[in-house]
Amino acid sequence: MYCSCVANASRGALSSRGILGIVALAALVTACTRHAPTGIRAGSVIHGRLAASDLRLADDSVADDYNLELQSGQSVTIVLRGGAMQGRPGSRLDMYAILYFQNAEVAHDDDSAGNLNSRILFVAPRAGVYTVRATTYGAGFRAGDYILQVYAGLAPSGP
Repeated sequence: MYCSCVANASRGALSSRGILGIVALAALVTACTRHAPTGIRAGSVIHGRLAASDLRLADDSVADDYNLELQSGQSVTIVLRGGAMQGRPGSRLDMYAILYFQNAEVAHDDDSAGNLNSRILFVAPRAGVYTVRATTYGAGFRAGDYILQVYAGLAPSGP
């Protein structure tokens, strides 16, 4: 996945003339490295947090991306569980999981793991690096903790 903060802002930086435009673009690329996906694998358990400093999406929500290398025919179950929503006592994050391959969405899920949690059952049609996006359902900024788990194989009734 490419970093949308550079893609969205580069038009303005590139239209500036001279060295200032190049310096502005370099600063954007440097700042955007904090959005570089973290590598995960089957068996991974990630305790993450959505925050204002995360990748900002077009609908003003935020996301964390994780790279998952799969072989052709390899099956995985991806479960994303929301924790407490920051600034809203008693509320939980409504998690939304999206799986990409070569920048194209190949799967997504909102609530099939129950209680506002996401679950994707996936068999890789091709070998390569897939990107798991952990975000929330719906537009707008929401922050808080989550747990991302990747299980080997397809879990029929869910972990």
